[in-house]
Amino acid sequence: PERVDPNLPRGTIEVHVLDQVGTPVPNAEITLGIMESQGGRRELFGHSDKDGRFRFPDLPVGSQQAYRVNVPFGGAKF
Repeated sequence: PERVDPNLPRGTIEVHVLDQVGTPVPNAEITLGIMESQGGRRELFGHSDKDGRFRFPDLPVGSQQAYRVNVPFGGAKF
């Protein structure tokens, strides 16, 4: 589930990757898809740390873009 964390800097998305029982997944592949209002698309990539976390900092805010986080697992994207 997503939530706003007031402790994160504005323009930051932090991803927590957990397995089916809630254990952090280290070194998980993470993709951040960015769709811009003018039709452009791009992706940023990262891997979770030992606690299953990764941050995408300094992202543009506002209504000119939308973000989607994907984590591949077992042939599917979550």
